[in-house]
Amino acid sequence: MSSANVAKQLNLSNKGYIAKEYDADLVILDKVLHVQKPLEEAI
Repeated sequence: MSSANVAKQLNLSNKGYIAKEYDADLVILDKVLHVQKPLEEAI
């Protein structure tokens, strides 16, 4: 999953965030989502 996809999922663009400015945060969120998704599917 790319940072762009994470931004879409979180609707950051709708909140006026510019993805490039939040790249570091998106990378972290990307990792968090990678962990959360399998957990959600396992439940």
